[in-house]
Amino acid sequence: ALGIKKQMNSDWSVAITGISGPTGGSPTKPVGTVCFAVCGPNFEITAQQLFQGDRTAIQSQAADYAASLLLSSLN
Repeated sequence: ALGIKKQMNSDWSVAITGISGPTGGSPTKPVGTVCFAVCGPNFEITAQQLFQGDRTAIQSQAADYAASLLLSSLN
């Protein structure tokens, strides 16, 4: 998130990475593990969540969570 914020010369950025399946999970990082970062002016936060469902459901939940994390960071 910090890299894209600098590259795009923006005030805020959001980054998401994770394992939405159906393969790629492991015992320590199961399918549904998603990591988030939000960067703003003098502000950085990271979070990790474990979502349930198929690939589409996990991606949808991750997008919703990222939007919520950004909105709460703006406040």
